[in-house]
Amino acid sequence: MAEVNEELNKIVGELQNAKIDYHEGRRQQMKAEILESLKRLYPDSVFGRLLDLCHPIHKKYQLAVTKVFSKYMTAIVVATEKTAKDCIRFLKQERAEPETFLALDYLDVRPINEKLREIKGAKMLVDVVQTPFAPLKKVIQFVSGNGLVCETVKEAKQIAFDGPVRLKDLMKIKRKETDLKQLYAQCHGIQMRLKYSQTELELIKKKHLANLYTEKSKLESELVNIESQHDMLNEGVAQRKEKIEEFQKKIHEAEDAVFREFCEEIGIENIRVYEQEHVRQQEEIDKRRLEFENQKTRLNFQLEYNRDHLQKLTNAVSKFRETIRKDEAEIIGLQKDEEKFLKKVNELAKEQEHLKDRLNVHKSEVIKTQKEVEELRKTMLALNREATKLQKEATAIETSLEEKRLRRHNMLLECKVQDLKIKLLFGSLDDISEVELGTETEGTETTSSIYEREEAIQIDYSSLAEDLKELESHKEIEDHLNQIQQEIKAKENTLMKTAAPNLRAGEKLQIARDKFQESIDAFETSRKEARTCKQEFEQVKKRRYELFSQCFEHASVAIDQIYKKLCRNSSAQAFLSPENPEEPYLEGIGFNCVAPGKRFMPMDCLSGGEKSVAALALVFAIHSFRPAPFFVLDEIDAALDNTNIDKVSSFIREQAHERFQMIVISLKEEFYSKADALIGVCPERDEVMFSQVLTLDLTQYPDTDDQERNEKHKRSSVSE
Repeated sequence: MAEVNEELNKIVGELQNAKIDYHEGRRQQMKAEILESLKRLYPDSVFGRLLDLCHPIHKKYQLAVTKVFSKYMTAIVVATEKTAKDCIRFLKQERAEPETFLALDYLDVRPINEKLREIKGAKMLVDVVQTPFAPLKKVIQFVSGNGLVCETVKEAKQIAFDGPVRLKDLMKIKRKETDLKQLYAQCHGIQMRLKYSQTELELIKKKHLANLYTEKSKLESELVNIESQHDMLNEGVAQRKEKIEEFQKKIHEAEDAVFREFCEEIGIENIRVYEQEHVRQQEEIDKRRLEFENQKTRLNFQLEYNRDHLQKLTNAVSKFRETIRKDEAEIIGLQKDEEKFLKKVNELAKEQEHLKDRLNVHKSEVIKTQKEVEELRKTMLALNREATKLQKEATAIETSLEEKRLRRHNMLLECKVQDLKIKLLFGSLDDISEVELGTETEGTETTSSIYEREEAIQIDYSSLAEDLKELESHKEIEDHLNQIQQEIKAKENTLMKTAAPNLRAGEKLQIARDKFQESIDAFETSRKEARTCKQEFEQVKKRRYELFSQCFEHASVAIDQIYKKLCRNSSAQAFLSPENPEEPYLEGIGFNCVAPGKRFMPMDCLSGGEKSVAALALVFAIHSFRPAPFFVLDEIDAALDNTNIDKVSSFIREQAHERFQMIVISLKEEFYSKADALIGVCPERDEVMFSQVLTLDLTQYPDTDDQERNEKHKRSSVSE
């Protein structure tokens, strides 16, 4: 039982130490994250911790520098007092631990005593510490003051006690201050350990006591078996002792026979008496002499040390008694204050319950507004689609107008070239430019100026016959044109018969007609090609917009849900917004998110962990549109803390069991401990270095947290 209790105490002590180390590591990580965020908010004003900004000129001065810097070792150096106050406000908002700030414009630096530099065997601490940042010398002078560094303790004592009187007083005051600070720090540390140990004890009582009682019963049964075995072994040992005694008697008889003459000369019974008395006495005398000399030297050194230490202790005890009296008086006052504060706490608890009720009401209102916002987003997307359709129709109408303007221009240009006289109400044919326009020149400044000039030209249709005025459709106009052309050909034939024929004139006319027809055909083919290309381009553009909008709409809806699942908080928000809503694939897409418990900030102002969680939400949202067979993720947990690692790993595990396979490269135990299987690669040497692959199936070792969650889920489903 005693051994079991000892082992229990050892285990409890180790658990307490592990818990303290974990909390301390967590605290240091939080401090580093807060410093990074402060540097990001005030990049030109926050320089960093004093520990990182300066270093001693040699390693041997490291201990002396840490001793003198003491509480300012982890202080944050800031440019102005205003930035220090802003940083303190930020720490209060984040509910972080208090920090010490050293503002360069606020420090009251005292001048250095130059006489101390003349002391032999000592150096000023200001001269020992170096820094690449020039304004930091002021901070080092403020922290170190007139501190001196010596090579040995003897030199330090000689300078402190045999030096000037002022130095003695300063040393005494500083020693007393440091002793007091150390005692305060020790008290604070002991209080923190007490809290952690109390919480740990409660946990052990709840979880481990039942297991320990079962182990105790097992150990008791084993003890009974061991005792029976022990009795058996004792009987065997007794038998062997009897045999050893018989052998020892025979040995003594042999020794007596050999050393009989020697023992008779000396006057001793046997040789064993001689060995026990004379030889051992001399060895003991030599040992005692050495021990006496060593002890004498030790006691001399201890006497000197104890005398000095006694004087210090007597002074310290007297001070502690005074402080104890003061503390007792303060404790009585604090107890009274505690009673008052307890009353206030009860009142505040009631107010808190009232505020919680109000908060629940507000949350329900917020959920309603979120649903309304999502509906409005959907309506906006539908309106955008309708707007794009209308724009396409407008562009089609504009293209048809351009074609009609171009046809009018080419017809008027033909009339001008062939010198056909047309009756005009306004303008003249001289205003028409002789440039033949096509589809390639559409949209330029020259065509717009030409069309503006030609709009002023108005043709007089009053001289036309009534039959021609009644023509409305394109087919009727084309039929009438064909009739006119046939009549023209008939008249040309009659003219050819009556007039004197010019054989070469017909050939020339035919060549000119062929060339003209070739140019018209080429023009028409190029116009048709341009139209078909434009139609194909519009179809591709429409298809591209449809495909992109399908993916974008799915991702914009899914990313908010995935981000909430990753953060395990319904207040978290993530949304996508295109920079160009008409053609979103031409420009970028804005991605913003609101972290849980924080106000809206741009993506650049978020921490590394928050950025990585947002990036994972975007990846999983895009993946949900067209899922791939498996994922390969490389060290996604590099910037995540333990809480975010737990959230991300649990989300990935759920998705991996339901939707897709995943391979994750990770170096953090908190992440890869939740995997189904582990694959490790390590080097191995056997004449030649080669890689060895190690695998481990973790499904054989189920996680207790997952089991508890599954049980809770089953219970909730059963109760429903």
